[in-house]
Amino acid sequence: GRYFCVKTFKMNADGQPITDGLPYDLEAAAASIDMWAIGVLLYLFNTGESLFPVNRDDDLVSAESMLTIFEWNEANAEAKTSCIRDPIARDLVCKLLDRDPSKRPSTRDVLNHPFLCPPEDIQRQMDELNARLEQAEKAGALNQQEKDDLNARLEQAQNARAALIASNQRETDRLRTQLEQAEKASAATGASNQREIDKLKAWLQ
Repeated sequence: GRYFCVKTFKMNADGQPITDGLPYDLEAAAASIDMWAIGVLLYLFNTGESLFPVNRDDDLVSAESMLTIFEWNEANAEAKTSCIRDPIARDLVCKLLDRDPSKRPSTRDVLNHPFLCPPEDIQRQMDELNARLEQAEKAGALNQQEKDDLNARLEQAQNARAALIASNQRETDRLRTQLEQAEKASAATGASNQREIDKLKAWLQ
């Protein structure tokens, strides 16, 4: 069978970890680990439940949960976050809970994500940045570094808007698939699930 443990350690008087005798290598602190933690918190805020069952000390209560995390993949993330109704929130949580630390968003990416930056704010940022670029270029008041910085910020705003559009499209596609499946199941079994069908149709309007 498999055995799982949480990597813990003691520290010496100088505040350094004592690694002698540990049966595992410690993980170095990294921003990507913090991003995972933020994803777990956002999942809790959006669903009212922990990502996995925990006790009062926030320790996992079952080996099954540890196994799921050990084998975590994109399918797990999508299945777990499917209960998040807001597609923008679900998109951000999925990105934060990516198994590959290098693919998790940076702090700046999170702050510029549509979940934290509403569409009207994104458009306002783009309008302001475009206006600043146009005025500064006409006046010749920008050096190359300042121009590159403004262009980078404009690109971030454009990417945030694109992410918002893509996320809304994915949500629409997901709801349409669910509606088709519900209607097929109703026709095949004769069982009435009109309530579910009506709910899905209302969400698609």
